[in-house]
Amino acid sequence: MKKGKTISYAVIVTAFAAAFVAAFSRNRTPEPALAPNARPIVCLCTQCNHHLEMSYADYTAAIGQAESASKPSGGRVSVEQTSGATPSALKCPSCGAGPMVSAGHCDRHDVYYPNRKPDGSVGRCPQCPVPS
Repeated sequence: MKKGKTISYAVIVTAFAAAFVAAFSRNRTPEPALAPNARPIVCLCTQCNHHLEMSYADYTAAIGQAESASKPSGGRVSVEQTSGATPSALKCPSCGAGPMVSAGHCDRHDVYYPNRKPDGSVGRCPQCPVPS
């Protein structure tokens, strides 16, 4: 009888292991960081505070144009030139000057604000009270 119990426990453990492997090893495709049907990407001009909302497709096209415009036409490319374009690589369509930075929106005050301050800290709505 002892041998029969050992075999039945082995079968149960094997069944649980197979179920665990089947549940957690599905062939899942990872979600892209910015899906094509995601919320619009918001950029804010650092000079005139003009905000711009773009779809994912428009954003990637604008970044691609900014990257190709910033690369030299030949020779070696420095690390700074290949570090990848960010929203700051985009120029403001309103004033044509300052760089556009990633922005957030406060629904309460209807204010756009930079997601990152120049010192690197997290941006927040300038009209909301400071959390304590």
